[in-house]
Amino acid sequence: MIKKLQKRFIRISTVSLSVAIVAVVAIVNVFNWISVKTELETTLDFICRIEPGMIEREDAGEYVPMDDPPMGFSDFEPPEGDGTDGNTEADKPFIAGFTGGSIKPGLHRARFSSDFGQDADKHQKNMLAQSNWYAVFFDENGAITEVSGDNYASDENETIAAFALSLALSGKTQGLKDDYMFRFVCTDAGRTLFLLNCETKLANVRQLVLISGLSCLGAILVTFIIVSAASRRAVRPTIKNMEQQKQFITNASHELKTPLTVISTNMELLDMEVPGNQWVNATKKQTNVMRHLVDELVYLSRMEEESAQLNPENVNLKALIEEVAEPFEAMAEYAGRDFKLSLEEGLHAFCDRAGVQRMFSTLCDNAMKYAYGEGAVEIKGKTEGRHAVIEISNPVETPLSDEQCQRLFDRFYRADPSRSKEKQSGFGIGLAIARAVAEKHGGAIIAEMDGEKRLRFICRLPVKGA
Repeated sequence: MIKKLQKRFIRISTVSLSVAIVAVVAIVNVFNWISVKTELETTLDFICRIEPGMIEREDAGEYVPMDDPPMGFSDFEPPEGDGTDGNTEADKPFIAGFTGGSIKPGLHRARFSSDFGQDADKHQKNMLAQSNWYAVFFDENGAITEVSGDNYASDENETIAAFALSLALSGKTQGLKDDYMFRFVCTDAGRTLFLLNCETKLANVRQLVLISGLSCLGAILVTFIIVSAASRRAVRPTIKNMEQQKQFITNASHELKTPLTVISTNMELLDMEVPGNQWVNATKKQTNVMRHLVDELVYLSRMEEESAQLNPENVNLKALIEEVAEPFEAMAEYAGRDFKLSLEEGLHAFCDRAGVQRMFSTLCDNAMKYAYGEGAVEIKGKTEGRHAVIEISNPVETPLSDEQCQRLFDRFYRADPSRSKEKQSGFGIGLAIARAVAEKHGGAIIAEMDGEKRLRFICRLPVKGA
């Protein structure tokens, strides 16, 4: 129980802190991306304001006329290739013949005129000065006529033109692709595509994501280590209270045994003196009930202690359950109820025989006691992986909710307080003992509804020891 509480504390604390760490890292990266994107969009806005008269050319030579006019967008149907890379023969005419001399190589390095950017602040001017950007001009037929830009080499003309063509064919007017932010601007002479190289900025964004992600994983690992180291100290008050409660039950039980023994002995003597006295018989009966309750509480307290010793061995569960079920089969036959056993051959578990026998006896007794109507009590057993799984089910009068099923294992809990006195003959701690036994073996036991008319207890026990 203490280990389970400690693991739960570690799990909740680690998950909570991890969510907080991930949230902080995500917020930082989101705001960084928004800031970078806004900065790039602002830079692109200024670039898009460049007019043809504001671009100075190092060589203002005339265009060399093309032998074959370029194809328009509407007429372009390349038989091969996709029209985006300029490598195929079908693509080259559409890129206005960069290798054929329609545009003079190295002719178009754009520069800002002296009056551009007067309304830009210092940071924006620096961004513009440090940015690589391109302007790709399309004529009214959709053919590329010119590539201009800033801080780029003339041998990039064909590459930029092929990339521009792919953007034109995509149908998008603006966006971000392959580390370039682009925007199409319409003019009287045709369309102009502005490209902003965002490689450096986006690399910084990705680097921040990578570094912050690794830092996040490291922080989560450190958190887990710290929480695990501090968990024992954190749950110490709860552990202390639980130990005090168990010690109180153990001490109280020992203290009660002496007066109960005296009372029982005196009642035996009185019964010999006054045989058949109803008061003496009633006192003897209640004394036995009290003694049995004390024994149950002591056993439960010991099962929940970390230091409780078990004697595990390889137990043939099929034979053990058949032995436990034998008297209950007779009870079922007497009550006119079916009692069905369906146990897998070779079913076994590594467990303490006495404790598991007591657990199955409790579950069978509970199934017989609260079975309703003429439905059968069923016990099924099979091996699933590293566990032996045993199901004990019985029909019920009223379906139980999930909360009621979970609380069935609480001490002194009764799902239906209005049940008959005969059915309330137990103390309400039998299922608590069954769960303690299962968990002490490293297994588990749960209760759930199988449909609306059957209550099912599922017990899992390890097949092999740790």
